[in-house]
Amino acid sequence: MKIFFPIDINTVRPGNPYFLDLMRELNKDSRVELISQGAGLFSTKPGWDIIHIQFPEALTGWKTPTDEQLERIGANLDKAKASGSAIVCTIHNYEPKADMGENGHRLFTTVFERTDGFIHLGQKSVDDFIAKYEGKAWANRHRQHVIYHSDYDYYRELERVHAIADEISSLPRPIFLVFGALRTADEEKLAREAFQKAKLASGTLVFAGQFHSSAISAKDKRALIAQKSSNIKRYHKKIEDEEVLPIFEAVDFVFLPRAGRLNSGVQALAYTFEKPLIAPDEGVIGELMNLADGFRYQKGSAAAASRAIRRAAKASAENLEARRKKVRAFRDTHMLRSAVAARHLEVYRTVIKKKKPTNTLRSFITSYVRKLKR
Repeated sequence: MKIFFPIDINTVRPGNPYFLDLMRELNKDSRVELISQGAGLFSTKPGWDIIHIQFPEALTGWKTPTDEQLERIGANLDKAKASGSAIVCTIHNYEPKADMGENGHRLFTTVFERTDGFIHLGQKSVDDFIAKYEGKAWANRHRQHVIYHSDYDYYRELERVHAIADEISSLPRPIFLVFGALRTADEEKLAREAFQKAKLASGTLVFAGQFHSSAISAKDKRALIAQKSSNIKRYHKKIEDEEVLPIFEAVDFVFLPRAGRLNSGVQALAYTFEKPLIAPDEGVIGELMNLADGFRYQKGSAAAASRAIRRAAKASAENLEARRKKVRAFRDTHMLRSAVAARHLEVYRTVIKKKKPTNTLRSFITSYVRKLKR
């Protein structure tokens, strides 16, 4: 099997190794003859069996597509399918990047209407997808497949840098970690207000991660950082890969202040390192909170999140260990990188089998069979 990922590896932040881990695990399987990635859509040679699109936005370098680019992407995908390639797409987000506008939605549709098989990170993603695109031929259930997010054991393989972790370790406990990029100013506000409303006798809220470039102005960011608080610690900067595991080891809980989000890699991080998670009950995030575990709250509600924080802080050691056991069972069953890669190969084979041969491919098969009979 020959597999191509049309994504420039240099545009994938190393701090999120999901895609790199998948390639590495697939490459270990003897059934995979060739696996590659690259900028642009694809090469017509050596004739890919699977073209797996992780992010449609990567096809245009994460920039708003032009009308010309959309036409070329559609034509290139049609050409690939005519030569026998099957198109697979993973659904990571509800929508394209907001700043891509209407052409961002057209990009998603251009890819989706040519996709032979979709991979979702949870069943809720499948249900939402089918409801959103009701009536579209490509949104039928037989094309949808669920493969849960892989673990992040990648970080255990790295040298460890403890500078931030050492600072965190000395803070008043329990320590609640908000990790990763903040996409909007509302996410920071939700975390801060929920923690303050919780009114814990002791505890610290730690932010570790950058603001997205469009989330907050430089002036407002400086003002936030300048606000001195005895129970809030801020590291609004890029967190290096080598710092990730020590930071997670130093905290007691992970707090996910999201709203309107389908999936989150932070959830996979929390489950990988068995840290109790406080997260909104929506999308795949909420689904996994039911299947694995966590302290749920109503999305977007600081009051509900504050109650979840209090429940977490008051939980007994026995209660927390029982939750870790449940998370561990889910992780070891569904999130191991080798198992996730094997499941991808199953989907690839299913998609290839279901794909009807085109005239070009049928001619090739007929010619090949004739040669074998000679």
